Amino acid sequence: MAKSNNRTEQEIQEARRRRKLERQEKRVERLNEPLLVWLHKSFRVVTIAGTVVMAGLEVRNSMMVGAENMMQRVLFTALGAWLVFGLVWAGSAIGQMIVLHKAGQGGSKEFRSYRNSALVAIAGMILLGAAFAMT
Repeated sequence: MAKSNNRTEQEIQEARRRRKLERQEKRVERLNEPLLVWLHKSFRVVTIAGTVVMAGLEVRNSMMVGAENMMQRVLFTALGAWLVFGLVWAGSAIGQMIVLHKAGQGGSKEFRSYRNSALVAIAGMILLGAAFAMT
């Protein structure tokens, strides 16, 4: 019985040690990645989350003051947030595409991934701009 407890404690400690090493390796990977890659990863999330949060706050504020033009206000706020954050997102994706192209990886899977990401950021700007223009 004591041996099985010792064995499970050792297994638990070994699992903790492995997880700690994995976390350290991920930190080192993040520290070594280029600035454009970091900006792309970060602002992809910040753009979407920031747009949703800011638009939600505008909905709340518009409802509190009883604004008749709530839809325009919300779309304008969302467009502004997307433009601010989305331009960094798209710019970093395009920058990374240029770096990959110069490195001779213009047709790689990673290059296409950044291209698609930049297109999503730009399409979001266009869609929000068109929605705002139609209201």
